Amino acid sequence: MMKAQVDAAEKTEAWKAFAASQNGGESLQIPANASPWVSNLYLCVDALKQSTRPLLTWAAIIIIAGVYAKATPEAQTAMGPEIIFGSFTAIFWWFGARYSRGSK
Repeated sequence: MMKAQVDAAEKTEAWKAFAASQNGGESLQIPANASPWVSNLYLCVDALKQSTRPLLTWAAIIIIAGVYAKATPEAQTAMGPEIIFGSFTAIFWWFGARYSRGSK
C-alpha cells in the first residue's frame, strides 16, 4: 500500500511539472502609455517568444527522424519505443500547450 501511495505521489508531481512547462504561452500585454519604441520592442520579444516552442518542436522532430533514418534496421527496431515516446513528447509539448490555453 505504501509503495502504491509513493508511486501515485510521484506521478502526480510529474504531471504537475508537465503542466507547469505548458504555461507561459500567453502574449505580452503592452502598457497603454508605452512609447512607440517600447511597443516595437514588446512586439519583437513576443514574436520570438511565440516562435520558440514551434521551432524547438520542429527541431526535435527533425533530430528524431534523422537518428532513426541513419540507424541500422536492428537499431531501428531496438529504439522504436524511444522514438515513439520522443516524437509524442515533442509534438504534444507544442500542441498540448495550444489546446490547454484554448480550453480555459
